[in-house]
Amino acid sequence: MSLQFSDGDPIDRGAGFVPDEDAIAALLKRPEWAEIANLHGYLSITHFLGQAATQRFSLRKPEKQWEALKGPAGVDRINALRERMSGLGVRRAFTRALEDRTKKLGEASEALTAWTSLLSERDRARQLSSSDEAVPPAALREAVELAGVQVLRLAPGVDWSMPEPSTPSEALLEALAELLRAVEQRSVADTEAVDALAKIAADFDAAGAETQTLRSRADDIEQRRAAAVEKLAEAEASLLRMTANLVATERQAAQAQARSVILTRVRAALRQLEDAQSRRGDAEEQLERSKAELRRTEVSIAALREGLARATAQRADRRALADRVTLARRRAEVSGKLTVTRAEIDRLTPLLASRQAADLRAQRETLVGREAAAQTMIARINADLRAHDDRTRAISEAVSVIAHRLGHDDVTCPVCASEFPPGRLAALATQQSAADARPASQLATALAEARLESEGFRRQIVDVERAIAELEQLQASMATLRAREQELRQQLVEAGGSADGVYDQSETLFLEQELVETDAKLAASDTPEQIDARLKEAEAVLKAELTKRGTLQQSRDAADEDVGAARTTLRQHAEIWTDEKGLLVDLDNEQAAIESQLSDLSSRISVERAATDEARLARDSQREAEVRETEAQTASNARLDSLANTRSALVKR
Repeated sequence: MSLQFSDGDPIDRGAGFVPDEDAIAALLKRPEWAEIANLHGYLSITHFLGQAATQRFSLRKPEKQWEALKGPAGVDRINALRERMSGLGVRRAFTRALEDRTKKLGEASEALTAWTSLLSERDRARQLSSSDEAVPPAALREAVELAGVQVLRLAPGVDWSMPEPSTPSEALLEALAELLRAVEQRSVADTEAVDALAKIAADFDAAGAETQTLRSRADDIEQRRAAAVEKLAEAEASLLRMTANLVATERQAAQAQARSVILTRVRAALRQLEDAQSRRGDAEEQLERSKAELRRTEVSIAALREGLARATAQRADRRALADRVTLARRRAEVSGKLTVTRAEIDRLTPLLASRQAADLRAQRETLVGREAAAQTMIARINADLRAHDDRTRAISEAVSVIAHRLGHDDVTCPVCASEFPPGRLAALATQQSAADARPASQLATALAEARLESEGFRRQIVDVERAIAELEQLQASMATLRAREQELRQQLVEAGGSADGVYDQSETLFLEQELVETDAKLAASDTPEQIDARLKEAEAVLKAELTKRGTLQQSRDAADEDVGAARTTLRQHAEIWTDEKGLLVDLDNEQAAIESQLSDLSSRISVERAATDEARLARDSQREAEVRETEAQTASNARLDSLANTRSALVKR
């Protein structure tokens, strides 16, 4: 079981069971069990499957269940160990340890190699010392000297000297072995040199034989090449003759063809000249008609523009008259409003003159002061009444207390220590205790009078304030009327009248009658829109005529250019056409003669071209033969040079 919390490590519960590591290791080492390559995944999957089989999870979400399984499965410990072992410091420590172990291993290997060599030397020395057929050192030295002399006699060029007399037997044998190896190497080198010289001699002989063969072949090639060059010269001369004949015939054909082209150009130029002259005449005639139409259209446009200007001026006069009617109506209306406003001003002026705002405000201030004094009096009387009531109540309570305590025999006042006859002090106290404790009537009367006076002042103040408000309202009305009067005077001036003038409807009626008469006249005439439409139509016609005239002029100019071009073309052939006499030859007969000549020349060209092609083929064949012989001669000479260089190199070797 395992519990996973938001903070801290998982809590493992193994019921106190601690497995034996040796037993686990023995189980893991069993040969029938496959090797676990991924221990992390193996532990996670097996533990997860075990827990999932029994549904022993304290968490619901799969990812949290997986996290909870990491504790008992050992995954968290593996992850912690992996994190600790995968750091840079750990890798460096392992690297240093590995380098130390490698260095120590190398030193141990060198020591082992030296030890093994020493053991071999010891075993060899022991074997030599214990041999039954060992040769004495003197006999061994004599045999070595004899063998060395014999070898040097056979190979005098080898540098070798007999070792010192104190040299051990093994060193003597080693020196003799070196001599034999040197002699053997010398023998091998001499053998290789002999073989090389034999090969060089064979190569030299072969090169000499091949050189003789190539020289005889080169003579044959030179003879064949000379014959090929002679035949090539003959073929070149024949080709030149054939080509010259063909060129002459083609030149005659080209001249005849050029003559035919000239006749064709002359015939085309004549047709162009006739067509251009015809088009120029038509263009001139149409230009005359277009000029007449343009003059008529321009006169019509001028008349329409005058009519449009006149109609526009009449409409402008009518609009001005309508504006005058509108202004007259406006003046009459504003004048009426101004009269009413002035009458109201005249009515309010006496009312304002009869009332003075300063007197009313002074009266109000006086009344406010008197009302404030009355309020002060009321407050003072109320204070006196409260003080009188408090004093009377206190005295009554004191006298009542004294009366209850005094007896018939008391003769001294407990307050002022006055002397009274027996029984008199008690009677006075009882009488005073029973007296009425009500406030003074004079204060009450004064308070009532003061309140009545204050109320009267308030009513007077309200009346004065009402009069002031009415006066201010009259003044505001008067100011409004004055502003209205100024506004109406301004409107009257804007309407074209005098600020102090009086206007009625008579001028308006007169202008309206004049406007009706003007409208009747305008209704009987054309409107500017109608005149403008006819003017635009006339201008469109004029524009079309101008465009047509431009087109006709361009056509005439183009026809003139065509006439000039045709005459220029014809003037280039004065033997065929002139300006004074016109056409000098019969084009059809001339064209027939040229076509007959071209037919004959075409047949000759075909024959001569075939002969020229045959001569060219023969020349090409001879040239190819000469090239082949030249290439063969070049290759033979190159091979001879190569053989000469080879023999020279072999001689040097």
